[in-house]
Amino acid sequence: MVNTQAETGFVKVPNEFWDALCRLRIPGEARQVFDFILRKTLGWNKKADQISLSQISLGTGLNKAKVIRARHKLIALNLIVISQKGNGNNATYSINMNFSAWKPFPKKETFPKKEMIVPQKGNKTFPKKGHTKDNKDTIQKTIFLSDSVEYRLAKLLLDLILQRRSEFKIPNLNQWCRQIDLLIRVDKRTPAEIEETIRAAQKDPFWQNNILSPKKLREKYDQLRLKLFLPPRSFKPDTTAILRETLGGVQ
Repeated sequence: MVNTQAETGFVKVPNEFWDALCRLRIPGEARQVFDFILRKTLGWNKKADQISLSQISLGTGLNKAKVIRARHKLIALNLIVISQKGNGNNATYSINMNFSAWKPFPKKETFPKKEMIVPQKGNKTFPKKGHTKDNKDTIQKTIFLSDSVEYRLAKLLLDLILQRRSEFKIPNLNQWCRQIDLLIRVDKRTPAEIEETIRAAQKDPFWQNNILSPKKLREKYDQLRLKLFLPPRSFKPDTTAILRETLGGVQ
């Protein structure tokens, strides 16, 4: 049986904090990650702490993809603050103690049921599924953090372009990350293959001036792979011509 006495340790937080938290709705996985960050910071009398994704994943039982998704929600709700230096896996987390800045999580909207039209003869017809406006808005509002693979690949492309074109206009990297996300999630390209393709394209005299964004990279991806990575055709010498040269003018 678990010892519930305070002497065994406790998380010391102000009552005002709990009062504000009780009034806020936080989705399940996001709440798990929030509680873990709370435990690692205020639970150890710290204002901030450096925590790896692996630690959060182990402490919550969520895989890293779910941790990252939950972290995005917490940032959007202004519940946590994340700072990071370099390209490492660790980031410094702190709880936003400015309760007035916390944003309520939007309630789920309910929609009236669609009327099903059934013809008198033949099979029933069902409405086709498609992307709703809410789904599109969610995709557009996704924030890719600097430790994400999408951000790393988008930044790699930008850095290689800037090495040749210092006047290149700095783009919205989050929009570039969305295109990288589509390459991975929809087109089923691996991050290692995408990185290989980016580096090869930016070394090629022709492609380096044509691939200036992840959107263009995605459009020309198959063509790039064929041009840059397809093995050259094997050369088969004309043995008849060689034999003639060897024999010279001998009849």
